[in-house]
Amino acid sequence: MDFKNEFKRIMENAVELSLATSVDNVPNVRILTFCYDEQKEGVAYIATYNQSPKTAEFAKNNKVAFTTIPVGPDAVRVTNASIQKSELTVHDLKDNFIRKFPGFQATYDYAGPMMDIYEIHFNEAFVIVGFNNTDKISL
Repeated sequence: MDFKNEFKRIMENAVELSLATSVDNVPNVRILTFCYDEQKEGVAYIATYNQSPKTAEFAKNNKVAFTTIPVGPDAVRVTNASIQKSELTVHDLKDNFIRKFPGFQATYDYAGPMMDIYEIHFNEAFVIVGFNNTDKISL
């Protein structure tokens, strides 16, 4: 099985990820819409309101982990990632988000100027295909 191709398939088809953060030994997790551009391997993007509580968490501790919300039994899990504010704007990635989640258009229309893009950087991922096929890939 080509786990790298499975990684790309899952990242393309999954709409949301569950992002785990921790500040002062207090864990927090949230479900967010994301997009992934194969041309920038190892970087997932989320859009969030600027000055939201999660951005304050990112500033205090940029170490994060995530798992895609499974597409059937298939998922991608990343345990050692960092997050940072992107130089890209929500306008730059709007079409990517809308392609995955058409409802993002309404969010963009209403709150686009109040949103920032954050990049989740990672070098390896666990790819879970079915119930018994898991492998770690490097990016």
